[in-house]
Amino acid sequence: MKKLECPDFNLEEKLTQEQLTFFHKNGVIIFRNVLKKETVDFFIQEVTRIENQWLQEGRDKVNGVPLKFGEDAQGQKMIQRLCFLSLDRKSLPRIPARPEDSGSCSVPLSIRRTYCRK
Repeated sequence: MKKLECPDFNLEEKLTQEQLTFFHKNGVIIFRNVLKKETVDFFIQEVTRIENQWLQEGRDKVNGVPLKFGEDAQGQKMIQRLCFLSLDRKSLPRIPARPEDSGSCSVPLSIRRTYCRK
């Protein structure tokens, strides 16, 4: 599989034509430094906590949707697709939609276990 070479796109009020073209060609676009490091660390911690809880409970479905399992790099069981995390409003509140609340975020975001860091 070929590694995706992603330009350093900046998130502004509107997507540029270059950003749209990249997205339509690759199916993904990465905006770096949209959220504060503390916010990202909090979400990673909460997703890990929920995953561990679901594994301990032996949960295999969420809202009728099967969970997909695999192994991490250390050979430990992991959930590959954590669905419906946004329903856990107590620990995973919505990311603010206003730039002044989040640093620079002005579009809806979803939290993923894999992410790019420069």
